[in-house]
Amino acid sequence: MMNSRKFSMLIASVLGVFILLNIVLWQGYTKDIFYGQDAHGDLKRMGGVYVPPSQTKPVKYTTEHYEFPEVMDNLEAIQADVLTIGDSFSNGTGGNYYQDYLCSTYGWKILNVPSRPYNNALQMMYSLQETGLLAKIKPKVIILESLAANMEERFGSDKMQIYTLSLSGLKQAQNQGKISTKTKNEISADKLAPGIMIKSNLEVVKTLIHHQRHPQDYRINDKVGLLNLSQPLFSNEGWEDKLLVHLPDSNVHFSEQTIKNINNNINAAAELCREQGIVLVFMPVANKADVYYPYIKDVPPDWQVNKTMQELDALPKDYLLVNTEQILQQSLTEGDPAAVKDLFWLDDLHFSWKAQQIISDDLAQKLKDVL
Repeated sequence: MMNSRKFSMLIASVLGVFILLNIVLWQGYTKDIFYGQDAHGDLKRMGGVYVPPSQTKPVKYTTEHYEFPEVMDNLEAIQADVLTIGDSFSNGTGGNYYQDYLCSTYGWKILNVPSRPYNNALQMMYSLQETGLLAKIKPKVIILESLAANMEERFGSDKMQIYTLSLSGLKQAQNQGKISTKTKNEISADKLAPGIMIKSNLEVVKTLIHHQRHPQDYRINDKVGLLNLSQPLFSNEGWEDKLLVHLPDSNVHFSEQTIKNINNNINAAAELCREQGIVLVFMPVANKADVYYPYIKDVPPDWQVNKTMQELDALPKDYLLVNTEQILQQSLTEGDPAAVKDLFWLDDLHFSWKAQQIISDDLAQKLKDVL
């Protein structure tokens, strides 16, 4: 019969082996998945899969645009011709801000407003209007951005509900999103919590087991898929003809009425802007799977071409639509093969700086008579 001392030693031994195995797995494999140096890698972290680094490195622009949380108490001193409002694609995720490219290349003066607290660019524009801040900023152009897959929940209702937000509430929401430089410097792989390490290792093990049991399944898990391409469109060694996608944003289709609602709601916002001498631009960010859809070698049987952007483009509108899907697909078809590799990061759902520049140049041409 096992006494309490032996039982305690057994438990301690099991825990010791468990912790040791987790440390070995973390240091030898998982750490490279969950801590990259290139400011991208969402998909490899969500999928728990190692992806060789891209040969295309992020570029660093000189920070020239203004961030709203940093200047919101002194807007009268800010001369911004362009106001950008959006989700992570507008807020620097993926390596840098496209706004800084526009500032440095075309001389635009840009103020970026994160969509806190609603993560909805249209709601934020109305909040700026209601609190009187839009009148203080006095932009010539407002650019609303949203991931295309999220347009229905953000802009697709039959009657847009506008939430009331006080000036103090808006500023509080913006302040809560700020991370100080000191805090950023304190976040590092060396200070990893054991719980995070174990959870990350578990995701990796689950991925390996799933791949062994279902080697033909393109779904790594319920969040990430891996597809084969008909030609090499990425520079990651051994993965040049692979496509990692975020499954919740893939194979997303909207009804005809939803697309009409989106257009109507953006048109209503455009009317409000026009009354104040502002040009409204709507820039839906094309879903990664849709951009590369023509190059997917084995399209999953339940997938179909998404025509949302084309259908939205065909509707009468009082705003300027930037069809990012069409712009990037045209670049893939007509551009230099080496230049169009890595328009998105393979291991992430965000654009690389290459796509940012291509879209920004197109946008600058469309607005050359305004700015």
